[in-house]
Amino acid sequence: MLSEPAHDLIRRNEFLSPRPVSARHLYVFSDAAAEEHFEGLGGWFAGQFWHLEVPSDLRHTLHITALELTALGIGIITWAEDVSGHRFTLCSDALATVRNLMRNAAQSPAMQA
Repeated sequence: MLSEPAHDLIRRNEFLSPRPVSARHLYVFSDAAAEEHFEGLGGWFAGQFWHLEVPSDLRHTLHITALELTALGIGIITWAEDVSGHRFTLCSDALATVRNLMRNAAQSPAMQA
């Protein structure tokens, strides 16, 4: 039988989501562009940024929603150590990216890869 404090801990799920090391809430932004003459990805966090232009021979290989998900993934990887232990929000302007990430429910092969 579990003690009352252990039972409370499990009920509050604190063992699955530890308390953040600070009260600061951090935001990681990402975006992708797929225009006729340009395709690229980028991200921003706390004054830092990254960007990647997709080479012309690879353009039109992935749909914009897959590019958006890739950009968000790169942002997570790039700033994982910076946001670790903090509350943070991943920001994307692509609804499919957000929904698929939250639900782990991508349907297209490009979004699953």
